[in-house]
Amino acid sequence: KKLAYERIPDYAPLTLDQLAENANRGGYQRAGIFAKQQGVQGVSEQEIFEYMMYDPMTLKADPAKGAEIYEKAKCADCHRFGNRGKDFGPDLTTIGSRFKRKDLVEAVLWPSKTISDLYAAEEVVLTNGNTYIGNVVAEEPNAIHFQVIPNPPLKIPKNQIAKRGPSKRSPMNEGLLDGLSMAEIANLFAYLQAGTEA
Repeated sequence: KKLAYERIPDYAPLTLDQLAENANRGGYQRAGIFAKQQGVQGVSEQEIFEYMMYDPMTLKADPAKGAEIYEKAKCADCHRFGNRGKDFGPDLTTIGSRFKRKDLVEAVLWPSKTISDLYAAEEVVLTNGNTYIGNVVAEEPNAIHFQVIPNPPLKIPKNQIAKRGPSKRSPMNEGLLDGLSMAEIANLFAYLQAGTEA
């Protein structure tokens, strides 16, 4: 190693003194991959997908622990699973028997990739630039009541609406797995696939 580092000094590891010196003059930037991140926020959706599909460690996932993650990831705010959760979005109770893991993982990572006609949403853009995705639950001559899940409906005056029409995006947010570790994500999907017996 010593001989190799002498011949190719650019590849030699920095000493602590060199590291401190470089940091002081702004020449050292810690690689993003090593920066401490919360959960999988430093990992791409593609990497999460590949881990869930191909890593044998996911076989050790614990569905019972996945029940806690179902609450932590706020899945229960919109989806019913057995006796857990609310009925805003599709019921997930039997989803493990109806869909393959690939479909489940894709639906969570990229919720707008495929949107069922049953859960199509409307997009409302206000004159102040704010955009909401949800559904009209009531309409008055001068206002609409707009449900943005999981919040109570908003009453939006029609004179504040700049644009309104079908949404190409899902009302389900992206980044729902941020803050979870890979093991927690594996436990969540194990829970969804196992059904309510878990």
